[in-house]
Amino acid sequence: MILVVDDDHDAGDLLVRLLKRIGQPAEHVTRADEAMEFLRALRPAAVVLDLRMPETDGLQLLAALRAERAADDVPVLFYSAESGEPQRREAERLHARAWVVKGSGGWPELVGRLLEIIEPHASAQPEVPARESSHQTA
Repeated sequence: MILVVDDDHDAGDLLVRLLKRIGQPAEHVTRADEAMEFLRALRPAAVVLDLRMPETDGLQLLAALRAERAADDVPVLFYSAESGEPQRREAERLHARAWVVKGSGGWPELVGRLLEIIEPHASAQPEVPARESSHQTA
């Protein structure tokens, strides 16, 4: 199970559909408090976090998860329109495994990086359906 945390309903739902199409179960939540509840109850294979969310941003959420030890061993990947070096350094300090900039490589890059993290020995990249891979969210 992959947990997608993004306040953008369309982007989160699209990513969940793409992951399910390639055989990866996934769930989408839109708020940090929902993510915390989910992670207290279940251990996902990975978490995809958006940086900019209302109330609690992705870095604040990751810091809270690490401080609470709710997700110490869960790999986290950021998927954000932000590409600033300070945010990336903070994400690395909090042991995020990857940072993919929205729009840079699109859905195929995101899904590929995510699968590299959860399936490190998988060599083939899944083909992301063309119809949905062209839809980008900022």
